[in-house]
Amino acid sequence: MAVLFLLLSSLLGMAATTSQPQDYYVTAQMGLMETTGNSDSKTYDARLTTGYNFATVTLMASGDYINTMASGEDISYFWQGQLRFEKEFLNEENRFFLSHKTEGEPFMGYIQRDSDDIGWQRLFMKSDTSLWLGEISFRYSKTQPQGPTVTVFEDSIRFYTSYEMTWASAWSAKGILEYIPQVSNDEYLLNAEAILERRLSSLLSLNLTYLLHYQSLPYNNVIESTATYTLFNMSAKF
Repeated sequence: MAVLFLLLSSLLGMAATTSQPQDYYVTAQMGLMETTGNSDSKTYDARLTTGYNFATVTLMASGDYINTMASGEDISYFWQGQLRFEKEFLNEENRFFLSHKTEGEPFMGYIQRDSDDIGWQRLFMKSDTSLWLGEISFRYSKTQPQGPTVTVFEDSIRFYTSYEMTWASAWSAKGILEYIPQVSNDEYLLNAEAILERRLSSLLSLNLTYLLHYQSLPYNNVIESTATYTLFNMSAKF
């Protein structure tokens, strides 16, 4: 499924290069981090994001893939793909959005989770050096856990915020926080991401990223589950 979303994003990106009237963007990232010592490991990651801006409407597609191996075996594995529609309303600071997201993280206790969101995005601050926005949405999810557990259907509320700042023209940092409590119980998901970027040119940049995924009550019969990823990659923006 992750490959499907990556291919879809690639096709949208290639279409963008042949159609000039629309405002479009494509960002591709790929990296390999190798750790040696008492425990040798390798982390592979790839990301692709593309979008079109049509006046007050934005269409986006994205895909992520992360895999960490030690001694030839997977020790962590994550993939996701997302399609998203955004539409301005009232003014440029407010946007309505719909999204479909599919993801898998077997070492967190689930094989695949499909989520549909409907929500509101608010732009709090935008300048030449900073960007701050927040989102709130209602989410309906269908999760296929590891093992013999039956498919789980859940309703939740998603809270999201991100802040990005730029300095010295070539450096930028971005922080992302996402909190998703369930409607019917005390379970929740928490995702965080910190990104440091060094631009090498108008096209290329180096990125150091830290990802945190947390589940308060995962599906593998433990109290909680946490996954972290440290990524170092090169990205190209078109």
